[in-house]
Amino acid sequence: MGSLGTFELIMLLLLIVGVPIAIIILLLKRRNNSGHSEASNTVSMSELQAATSQTLQDSLTPLENKIDALVERIDALEGRQSK
Repeated sequence: MGSLGTFELIMLLLLIVGVPIAIIILLLKRRNNSGHSEASNTVSMSELQAATSQTLQDSLTPLENKIDALVERIDALEGRQSK
């Protein structure tokens, strides 16, 4: 088996990226055509933004705590070295 050429790599990339995007677009079109009003889409979008914001905040808080702990350890080590 030989290695893939440039054309084959480009076509494979288009297949991997393009097919899921096409499926998502078709599903979104079907959802919009099924009688949902724009107002309900707007409300669900704001709910999505709120949920995303909360999820990000929940995942960043432990990271911030770890960073704070590392900064304290670095400060303590620097204090030991300067003595």
